[in-house]
Amino acid sequence: MYGSAIADLTDVLRFKPDDADAVENRGLAFLAMADYGHALGDFDKAIALRPAWASGYRGRCSARAAANRDLDDAVRDCNMALSLQAGDAGAFDARCLVWVRKAIYRAAIADCKAALNINPMLASSLYLLGVAKIKTGDLAHGDADISTARALDPNVISIFVMYGIRP
Repeated sequence: MYGSAIADLTDVLRFKPDDADAVENRGLAFLAMADYGHALGDFDKAIALRPAWASGYRGRCSARAAANRDLDDAVRDCNMALSLQAGDAGAFDARCLVWVRKAIYRAAIADCKAALNINPMLASSLYLLGVAKIKTGDLAHGDADISTARALDPNVISIFVMYGIRP
């Protein structure tokens, strides 16, 4: 599925190399396939094409967080996304993953709650909130959040286990 999307978007970009939407969408497809190098390259290009576009920064933050690299740069990207588009649940969600990766659990809890205030159905934020709560000793509430995340999206746990994120 994502492979054919990448092929289709690559074809579009042959004819319209400055199509920022196509570049970003291809970056999202690469991210979904855990091809972080290509995802980061596309998000870099999307940002170069549209420097005041929050979604490019959010995507690059997500890719860095998923890859568990350049986490300070990831925080800056999420901060930029939020400065360009206040209330971006995806940027709070991505920054929450960064904080969990950095073991800064109080900040993770705050960002996950901010994301969930905007979008209460965001399973990734619920899972990360549960992980952060468990890491800070709040086992009962953390388990409940993870259970709710699983009910919303049965695949959420396997995605984060693939990232190495467990309670």
